[in-house]
Amino acid sequence: LEGASRMDRRQFFGDSVARSIADDLRRVFSSAIGTLPETMNRLLHVGISTDRDGLMSLDTSKLKNALNSNFDGVVSLFTKATATTGIAEFIHQSASSIDDFVDGRIKGRQDGLKKNMTRIDNDIRQKETQLVSYEEQLRSQFTGLEAMLSSLQGQSKSLNNYFGGM
Repeated sequence: LEGASRMDRRQFFGDSVARSIADDLRRVFSSAIGTLPETMNRLLHVGISTDRDGLMSLDTSKLKNALNSNFDGVVSLFTKATATTGIAEFIHQSASSIDDFVDGRIKGRQDGLKKNMTRIDNDIRQKETQLVSYEEQLRSQFTGLEAMLSSLQGQSKSLNNYFGGM
């Protein structure tokens, strides 16, 4: 599984959209909810942590302790209240900016790739047309050279016959 994880990362190496999505999600999962008390304003306060590769883990004892000692605080951390936007809402907002079918980052990336593919297809068609034209030019030159060679061979035979007969 660890090897597959490394393989997945290589597939997106250098992709700015994938990198920005990962950065946004990392920021959401590690950020503090400013309107909540400092003792219950991050996921780590309920036992959820993220390592440097983005792998999340849950400390169940810390979560149980948080639920038992401050159930309403845990609920506020995750949900949207009147004055507070919880982690779940931040995740939803981040996901919406990523996968919105009108102007999300993935849609923008797809549109850019489609535009590039169309441009490349047009370039290929143009190069194919140029290649056909060049091929016709070479064939014409070759035909001309063959005709000239045939004429020279005829002249050579005539000269050989004329001078050879002496």
